[in-house]
Amino acid sequence: MLPLLALTAALLLAPLEPVAAPPSPKADSPKSQSDRDPKMSIIGVITSGDSSSAIVETVIDAPVKRVWEVFTTSEGFTSLGPAKANVDFRVGGLIKSTYDPNGSLDDNNHIENEIIAFDPERMISFRIHKPPATFPYPNAWKSTWSVVTLEPVGPDRTRLRLAMLGFGKDEESQKMHKFFEVGNAKTMQSLRQKLGSDEARSKSEKAWKLLTGLVGDSWKGCSTLEDGQKVCATTLWTYGPREKSLIFSIWLNEASTKSPHIHQVISPEPATGAIVYTAVDDGGNIMSGHVTLTTDDTVTMDWNSEHADGAKFHQFVTLQITAPEAYIQRNYGSAADLAANKPWIEVTYRHPGPAPSAPGSSAEPATPTPGKPTSMIDTNLFEADGRSDLIVKTDAVIDAPTDKVFQAWTTAEGIRSFLDIDSKVELRVGGPFELYFGDTTAPEGQRGSEGCQVLCFIPGRMLSFSWNAPPKFAAERARRSCVTLLFSPVDHDKTHVELTQSGFGTGGQWPQVHQYFSSAWPQVLDALKEYFQSQSSGAARSK
Repeated sequence: MLPLLALTAALLLAPLEPVAAPPSPKADSPKSQSDRDPKMSIIGVITSGDSSSAIVETVIDAPVKRVWEVFTTSEGFTSLGPAKANVDFRVGGLIKSTYDPNGSLDDNNHIENEIIAFDPERMISFRIHKPPATFPYPNAWKSTWSVVTLEPVGPDRTRLRLAMLGFGKDEESQKMHKFFEVGNAKTMQSLRQKLGSDEARSKSEKAWKLLTGLVGDSWKGCSTLEDGQKVCATTLWTYGPREKSLIFSIWLNEASTKSPHIHQVISPEPATGAIVYTAVDDGGNIMSGHVTLTTDDTVTMDWNSEHADGAKFHQFVTLQITAPEAYIQRNYGSAADLAANKPWIEVTYRHPGPAPSAPGSSAEPATPTPGKPTSMIDTNLFEADGRSDLIVKTDAVIDAPTDKVFQAWTTAEGIRSFLDIDSKVELRVGGPFELYFGDTTAPEGQRGSEGCQVLCFIPGRMLSFSWNAPPKFAAERARRSCVTLLFSPVDHDKTHVELTQSGFGTGGQWPQVHQYFSSAWPQVLDALKEYFQSQSSGAARSK
């Protein structure tokens, strides 16, 4: 058995001996699941232009900080399997590893990944810098890169998504695609098992005990909405077969023999003990997520919903359980509202009497076609440590679908639409990302972000690019920081844009550069917001 590899940008583990790879899921088929692990979701193969990508995700019973350390520290990286590893965590830094206890991090069989972008505790992107001498795909690896994203789904649980992009259509690339498809799933399965803690299992068991305490008679509660409308609901909790699951139903207003407003199935995962749920409402909308223990009497449901019209929402629901007397349900529109304890609705349920009679891809958005998938990134320009405390964060909600907002950032026409400046933007790894803010007659190098490049991207979801300082900071302008944009649908015609700039230096005028961009980036997002608002207003007037 040859050693395992930790290769491109997702630290993928895959044996070098031949493996029986499953058939690749067809394009636009997000519902495919791994036969090896029912908790491993293969989101699908996204084809764009002459390249394709594979996206896999899972949920790990560990906080984001712990998962982040796996990908950014030498000790954390060895938890993936290598006998030795060294992580130089910065843009342009190398992750060197070997599976041979007697091997060296400088011999022909060690592996090198190059970090090309990151957003602290949210995203890190890699590409293969040097495969081992025995790697069976001598050319296909050169065009690929990978993006790992982390999302908290509770205080002790992380959704980990791995997107590997840039596979060509040639035979060698497609064979390597299948090779890594198996490796990706095995890596994430192994990581979930290694990081899953006894503490997380204990919390899940306590959460399950709280929920099962609601089984029995029906519950009823009423609440008044902001518009003055009074809404009442009746709920019923029952056991599923062999008491391995809970069935939770809600009837709006008066309960009847008709189908409930929402029907939900909740159960612990056998492998991890994590509590998951799936729900369908009477409008055909689907909700899913995880249930976590927040306090001794409260659980939080990570409420991910996909509506019948394609709109997607990410909300949170808490159940504070004081059974057998009552329980309180609170719905929050965002993680920020949850943290601030600002629910948009709160209902206290109590026992009213007899129970009611029981009843009887997500696809990725369309995006611009990227050009050739790879080109040289000058990572030598990045010298700042990835753990610098100097970080810029800002966000905005834009009145436009996600694909249009993504296009506004990734084409010259899009940049001009909201900034009214010339630019040179090519959506490919290593492609130019040059915005010319200054006088076009100014000397070359003094016009804007000349020399900056696209570091990585996920079509319609994420864009990361290198960035330089304004000309007045001469020494700092010669170096690079990293800017990452995350695009999340709020509904079918609104997009949440989150911008993070990291990788600042600590000496010289870097604090002033940080202060400059802390003011500048919110203005850029304001311009983006105003442009799409004007487009929306114009469309409304034309009707």
